[in-house]
Amino acid sequence: FDAGTTRFNDGKCDPLGRLWLGTLYEPRNRPDAALYACEADGAGGLTVVTQASGAVISNGLDWSPDGRTVYWADTPSHAVRAWDWDAGTNHLSRPRVFVVFAPKPADWAPGCGLPYGGRPDGAAMDAEGHYWVAMMDGGCLHRIAPDGRIVLTLRTPMATPTMPCFGGDDLRTLYLTSLARDGGSDPAAGGVFHTRVPVPGLPVRTFRES
Repeated sequence: FDAGTTRFNDGKCDPLGRLWLGTLYEPRNRPDAALYACEADGAGGLTVVTQASGAVISNGLDWSPDGRTVYWADTPSHAVRAWDWDAGTNHLSRPRVFVVFAPKPADWAPGCGLPYGGRPDGAAMDAEGHYWVAMMDGGCLHRIAPDGRIVLTLRTPMATPTMPCFGGDDLRTLYLTSLARDGGSDPAAGGVFHTRVPVPGLPVRTFRES
């Protein structure tokens, strides 16, 4: 890709230790961002495979607990996509829209998707297969069931939550980062917060070097 218009924005390791990285396209007016999987080649280098494309800002990457489903958000389109994933062949199939949010409050009507609540940013998966997504400019974090229903909404101290992560000995402490904008008036923006949640998350996976 063109390093003058593209940079990495979001990434995680899959259940087999491959590093997946999503990009961000500047000036954010065209869906030229993509999702890549990087695997150690055994000789000190990486094999890189393009897995998906058609996004503007990559976010919200994670896997279901059984490792069979990949989730990937495109923040400007207000959508989270999903694929079936074959871990052995590292192949995605059956692309679909998992959830889509109305672009702004006035645009929501029955049948048009989930009501506006900000834009989907970073995400993390819990042990029950629910997708926790930070809603940029919405000041909240949604817990979304595998069938696309919002089953829990946590309000945040700032309008710009960015990335959740589970930690603690029992993986029931939820950590949440946030964005501080230049000239912003939100004193909480830019902080890292934590709270206890009723269900454990999945442990963070690490890169497999060989």
